[in-house]
Parts: sequence; structure tokens; C-alpha cells
Amino acid sequence: MSFTSRLTTLAASGSGGDSGWIVDIDPIMSGNAFFRGLAIDSSDNIYVGGAIGNSPQYAWVAKGDTTGDFTAARLHTESPASGANYYIEQLELFPSGGGLLAALNLYSTANNERSAAIDIDTSTLVFSDLDSSVSADRLRGWRNSNYRSGNPAIVEPDGTDVWLIYSGWTGSNVGNYLLNHSGSYGPNPAYNENFTVYSTQYPRSAVRDGTNIFVGCTAGIDPGNGGYGNMIVKLRSTDGAGLARGLSYSSNGGNYGPQQTQISHGNGGMVQDSTYLYTVGHHSLNGSSYPQIDNMHVMKIRKSDLALQWQKKIGEYRGGVYQYLQGEAIAVDDNGNVYAASDNNGYIGQRPKIAKYNSSGTLQWFIEFGQTNGSNETSIYAMKVHNDFLYMAGRTYDTTAGNYNGMIVKFPLDGTSGTFGNYIITQLTSSDYVELTNYSSYTTSSGSYGSATPSASAADISQANNAFNAENFTSL
Repeated sequence: MSFTSRLTTLAASGSGGDSGWIVDIDPIMSGNAFFRGLAIDSSDNIYVGGAIGNSPQYAWVAKGDTTGDFTAARLHTESPASGANYYIEQLELFPSGGGLLAALNLYSTANNERSAAIDIDTSTLVFSDLDSSVSADRLRGWRNSNYRSGNPAIVEPDGTDVWLIYSGWTGSNVGNYLLNHSGSYGPNPAYNENFTVYSTQYPRSAVRDGTNIFVGCTAGIDPGNGGYGNMIVKLRSTDGAGLARGLSYSSNGGNYGPQQTQISHGNGGMVQDSTYLYTVGHHSLNGSSYPQIDNMHVMKIRKSDLALQWQKKIGEYRGGVYQYLQGEAIAVDDNGNVYAASDNNGYIGQRPKIAKYNSSGTLQWFIEFGQTNGSNETSIYAMKVHNDFLYMAGRTYDTTAGNYNGMIVKFPLDGTSGTFGNYIITQLTSSDYVELTNYSSYTTSSGSYGSATPSASAADISQANNAFNAENFTSL
């Protein structure tokens, strides 16, 4: 596997500010690369993880630094690779600094669906199973008794234990959501919690604060009227006890129920500071007086009691038309400012939107980011604030190669604008968007919890050698 990358410099707004950059990385295999996981350590090393290719789909991780110099990558899939699809959903750093914890989605015709929490060496980028009893060429994947597993999520490890949260369908189309505490990294998990709060749930994102674990789910909260909503499940890591809080719906029905509110995945969907949770996803109202279309939805929730502080819906309104907009990634800075990124649909095509809110939920700026050719897709899946810059990971279309490259962006927090190589950043004005205000009530609901034992399987894998030397970047 060869490895090339291209660097574009972003100038800061005004004078005297530091610049950012955009790097897109082409693994030169079957293309169609993306990054969904993002981690940055205290030494300014950047790690991004995602996937390459289509059946086989290889999980891969790349390493660079905050100057935009990416020099190494490694991929991973089953052997034989035919019918195998692996991807990294999320990355978190171990507190000791010795490795990365990754949430890995595994699928193959030979071994069905599996989810795994794996250790990645930050120097060699070698993938290892957390269980030392598993041989070096194998990974342990978890699934429920119905051989189903998906949407893997992890929380930042605290040095003593690791949590893996995933979904697994069972009979009657009901979600069975297993929370796996692997305290000793042994052949069997030390703790399992099957938490079923409502039917039709999908755990999407999770964070940890001491002994509390917060899981952001999408759930069918109002079975009588249909519709989906954000569900925050708060669990104690010691005994699994907790409470759930979600959106309660009461509007008229529609093809997909009265309302649709869903949270995004992995590194993208939920973030925290010392006091609050922040989630991003989408919200739409079927049959309402507002446009029957998805809008980016941001929520700020107090961790102590899961009380809602504020929520914002923002939609693109250009050319006299409300545009489809879903939230994909969220980040928060030390001052409580919140940054949220949408998907790539819009008036000018395949460009995501990025919004900045202050700690009170007041919109500060709203920008459009993507390639100058709006038909070339750019997507953002993960965001983090580090040393006064906003870092984003996703993918971008490479016209020359005819496929997708992994993309990493270092973006000034002032919301810069301009044209930079093949990319354009545009500040949107109030005539380009609408902030919607109609919501249903936010209520507390109890959940049901029970023990469960997931099944485990290990599958042969092949891992390419790290054949990537330092690269010379050429400007776009």
C-alpha cells in the first residue's frame, strides 16, 4: 500500500492570527477512504481512523501532527478478505499515553457482525486485542446471541477498565443493547449490562465522567405515536444502575411518525466538559407548519440530573428552499463555545455547514466548507478543539483518482473564510439559514435493565506492514 497526501494552508481571518490547513490522504488502494475517529495527544500527535475500500473494506489508522505532516498509516482486515468489511468508528487515548483505544466494526460473510474494542500502538500503529490470551493475529469481536452487532462506541479509558457499547438485534425487531465492561481484559467480560429502555434503540455515542457513563441513543420513545428521539442513558459503572431521559412526542403522525430526532455516531455525536453534555444530530417535524425536512439539532444537557439547558435547530434556507441538514459532529472549547458540523447536502451541493454557538446557545457564526466544485463531496464525521484550533476528520472527493480520500482539517476558531486551493469557506448570512424553535417537551423516563452474556468470536486477520516513509507534500 502506498501513501500520498496533499496539504492546503488556510489563512486566519484578520492579521496576526495563526493559519490552519487541510490534508487529504490517498491510500492508493481501491479508494473510497474516510476517517470517523479522531484523537490528539498532549505532544500534538494526531491520530485518525476509518476505512478504505468496498468489500473488502479495510480498517485503517493514520498518524500525523498539528503541522499537517502525516507520515504513517496501517490497515487491517480479515484473512481471507473477500466479503470482509472493517472500519474504525471512534478513537480514544489511554491515559498513560501508551496507546489508542479504538471502537472497531467488523463484518464478514464468514463471521457475521461483530464489534470490538482494540488497542493500537501509537508508535507502530499495530492493532492488538485487549485480551492477552488471544493470539497476535486475531481480534475478539463481540455480538449478541442472535449473531448481530453494530454501532460500536467506547468511552475514554481511565486506566483500569474499558467499556464497549454496541447494539444487537434480537427477535421481534427489538434492540438488545449490550454494555461490556472488560476490566481484566480477559477472555470473558467482567461486567455486562443489557439495557433496554424502549423498543427500536440504537446506541450511538458515549462518554465517561468518573463512575458515570452517558450513552446517547436513538430510540422510539413514543410507541403510541411513532417517531424517534434522543435518549440519554446514564449508568453507574459499578452496578449498572441509572436513569434515562428523552424527548416526549405528541404531534400528529406522518410517514415516519410525528417527529424524528436522532443523534450522530462515535466521536461525532456527543462530547462533554466538566458540567455538561453536548449532542448533535438531526430533528424534523412531520406534518407541522415548519418544513418537513431534517435540521441540524444541538443540545446542551446538565450531567448531574440530565436537565436540558438549551437546544437549537438550524436549517439552510437558500434559493427560496429549505435544504436538508443533519448534524454529524460536535466539539466544545474551554469557554463553553460549541461547534457543530452538518452533513454535506445543501444548496450548492456537497458542502457541510459548521455552526458556532456560545455557552448560552447564541449563534456566533455559520459557515459552509467544501470544494470549490460543489458537486465534489466533502464530509465531516469527527471534531475536537485542541490548543485554540478546531480539528475535523472526514473525507473528500479526489477528482483525479475518481474516489474518496481521508481528510483532516485544522480550522481557526475565528471562522475564517476565503478560497484555498480547491477548497472554499463561506460565511453564511441570516438570509441563508433559519433557526427553528418548535420542540416537544423534554421529560424523564425510567428504563429497564437486566444481565446478559454476549458471545465472542476471534477471526483470522491480515495486517499490512507499515511501509510509509515521510512524505513530501505538494500544495493544492
